[in-house]
Amino acid sequence: MEFFIAVRVSDHEEGVDIAVLRDALERRGPEISSPIAQWIPIGDIGWFASGAPEELRPIETNGVSLFAERDLVAAMRDDVYY
Repeated sequence: MEFFIAVRVSDHEEGVDIAVLRDALERRGPEISSPIAQWIPIGDIGWFASGAPEELRPIETNGVSLFAERDLVAAMRDDVYY
């Protein structure tokens, strides 16, 4: 079994440059060379919702904001959330 720990918005205080990571995803795709982070596709973004229909709608329209509200970094490229 393999699992990953999500980058938190607050990790910028530890030297994680989130803007650089987002830029790399946008320009080069998810295969970036970074010793501290990588972009992993999220299979089902609904896993991060409580299951309530009113929470699923915002995820479908702007999942990046939902993750930011939870101090998690996310991005979308080619209709895939990372």
